[in-house]
Amino acid sequence: GPNNCTSYDTLKITQIVVTPNAGPDQVVMPGDVVQLNATGGLQYYWYADKPAYFSDPYNPNAQTRPTSDTTWYFVEVRSALGCWGIDSMMVVQFDPATLLPNISNVMNVITPNGDGFNDVFDLSEVVQADSCDLVILDRWGAQVYEEPRYISGWDGTNTGGDPLPDGTYYYLLLCNGEPRYRGAITVIRN
Repeated sequence: GPNNCTSYDTLKITQIVVTPNAGPDQVVMPGDVVQLNATGGLQYYWYADKPAYFSDPYNPNAQTRPTSDTTWYFVEVRSALGCWGIDSMMVVQFDPATLLPNISNVMNVITPNGDGFNDVFDLSEVVQADSCDLVILDRWGAQVYEEPRYISGWDGTNTGGDPLPDGTYYYLLLCNGEPRYRGAITVIRN
């Protein structure tokens, strides 16, 4: 500046990051209403890759009824300052009675008691190099376990790692977004 004086100025830079979250993938029985739960912004707009009914597409907690076996749902999320982002989740309609091919050479009982025999439900032969997700449902159709990008098999625990009670469960193997196999698996610990 003049007279060899030094002057200063400051500039504040604020980075606005929108973190849209469409919630986890869901597995439902045909005809079920799906509860959507989006977070991360101020305004929301839901849409799907196939025809689907929405209670209110502008509600982050909208309800929907899918019309296809596999439906991708997308949510556009806007922040207070107008920045926006998109996230997606998948809803799969699954009826244990539907005729997807059953896998005859796959075990139908596991005994996850730590003895090294039949401790894990292994589908690696079927999955091979494909990108597959494993979903386990209880006998009422409620999802109890999901392994996105199947790697290691299922040991009879829920998604949180807690042992599930003995009984019959249904499995659904989704490969590249489409249901490939389904069947029943029984868990016996003793």
